[in-house]
Amino acid sequence: RRFVVAGDDDQAIYRWAGADPLHMGCLRGTRRILGQSYRVPASIQSLAGGLIRRTTGGVIKAWSPRPVAGCLDRVGKIEQIDLTSKDILILARNFSYLSEVQSMLRHRGVPYSYRGTPAISWEIISVVNDWEKLRKGDSLDVDRVRKILSYMGSSVDAKHRKLHLVRGELGLGELTKIHGVRTTSIWHEALDKLPHQEKMFMLAARRNGESLNREPRVRLSTIHGSKGGQAEHVILLSDMAPRTKREQFKHPDDETRVWYVGVTRAKERLTIVDPSSSNFFNL
Repeated sequence: RRFVVAGDDDQAIYRWAGADPLHMGCLRGTRRILGQSYRVPASIQSLAGGLIRRTTGGVIKAWSPRPVAGCLDRVGKIEQIDLTSKDILILARNFSYLSEVQSMLRHRGVPYSYRGTPAISWEIISVVNDWEKLRKGDSLDVDRVRKILSYMGSSVDAKHRKLHLVRGELGLGELTKIHGVRTTSIWHEALDKLPHQEKMFMLAARRNGESLNREPRVRLSTIHGSKGGQAEHVILLSDMAPRTKREQFKHPDDETRVWYVGVTRAKERLTIVDPSSSNFFNL
């Protein structure tokens, strides 16, 4: 008896995939506009409102921000930003601008996820944790032991190849006496087949007091990939690829909606990073 269509034409950013941002405004029936945001604070809503007023043809709507001021700031370079917040989302218009961000985060020892995948694999973290458990006197299932030994080169001799005949749990004492393990050193010395870059990244993160056993508190994404997401602190890179800039001249409303989505991911703080090239979106 009732058919409900819910959405926001201001956030319709997939025209290139067939979505029509003007379709909802043409639907017949009773329209109800939800007038209260439970995410966006006042300072960020002000910027978002200015952005969406640049577009034409959409449904005009008013909505109230969350009743807090929030924080909106701008910096010249991302290196100037304090990255100690517990929930950070770094957004770029194009994937290419996130590669330099990854290098910076690795250098600073800040764990992150990229396109939903942690920069340090859970397998490597599990292997490191398991080796340290062995050093503390714990015993582990032989399958987990074999995984550890697969990251050992000169630290283990050929005797470990017979582990496929073993069942049950093993401790470090048995491994050193019977199964060819030649070391009891800390993980970054014993696991000498770990990729060097990963090892240096993990050591830098540990020096910073970062936990590697939790989901990374810093996430990297394109604006399109962040649709539906949010974070306490959103860092928005204002650069765009030359081809994207060319598309903006053809479809300015479409591009404005994309940046509107990026701005409105922030729950507390939005930091806009100034462009490093002549191709950027004017925020």
